[in-house]
Amino acid sequence: MWSLGLLPIDEFEAVLQDDQNAGEENEATGLLTRGDFKNSKKTRIAAAWLDRPGWSTRIIERRHYGDLPRLDGDPSIVVTGLDEPQARIQIAKTGGFEYMVDAGIGHGPVDFESLQIRILRKGVDPSLFWSVPPVERNTDRLLARDAYRAHEAEFGHCGTLPLANASVSVPFVGATVGALTLAQLLRLASMQSTVQLMQMELGTPAMALVGATNAAPDESRGSVEISLGPR
Repeated sequence: MWSLGLLPIDEFEAVLQDDQNAGEENEATGLLTRGDFKNSKKTRIAAAWLDRPGWSTRIIERRHYGDLPRLDGDPSIVVTGLDEPQARIQIAKTGGFEYMVDAGIGHGPVDFESLQIRILRKGVDPSLFWSVPPVERNTDRLLARDAYRAHEAEFGHCGTLPLANASVSVPFVGATVGALTLAQLLRLASMQSTVQLMQMELGTPAMALVGATNAAPDESRGSVEISLGPR
């Protein structure tokens, strides 16, 4: 949303879908979320950001289980950033979108700087691009470490367990994956080839891995010429 809202575009539509409210954790990790946005719907925060430069926005405040087929007039590209691989697979299989652009980042103290971007064309088997079921975190083994034992001795088990289950997230990772994701959207709009899978560790960006590429789109999806220079 941050990257889209900075583009010099004022005549496109975005359909925003989510059912969550912003919380305290989003103030520190989200580029669009202020402290007074607590308990506001994330879709409405995003819509307010896109409405400022003139985007047309629609809001769906429920989860997508792959049960909402794409209708005529709906966007042909879906951009996803979900917690579970199975949800991604369901949307790719049943959503009816011409392209699915998916962004994911790490969540722990070791991999929080890592990112993956996938661009899947309609008809591709999405189950080939994610491991299901996802690898579960071994919280018991984590709690056995010296640092967590010391924390539990001082603050008790009730305070240590949420800490062990917590995710790690920082704004610059979200900003980076958002910009790289938007670059692939711009390639689709420009009828250029796109990557099927990109993996990167921001600490060592020169070692990024890029898999096979999708062929260039065979038809335009309503793109217009824009200038990316200073405004």
